[in-house]
Amino acid sequence: MKDFARFVKILDDEVYPNIELIRLVTDNLNTYKEKAFYETFSFH
Repeated sequence: MKDFARFVKILDDEVYPNIELIRLVTDNLNTYKEKAFYETFSFH
């Protein structure tokens, strides 16, 4: 799960740094959970 969160961060920071919204379309696998972002980046 953390690999996915890091990949999305790279998309946001490096590939598309000047856009306001990234719309992700994913399948229903357990790999893509909101929890991965909180665990990886420790939002408080």
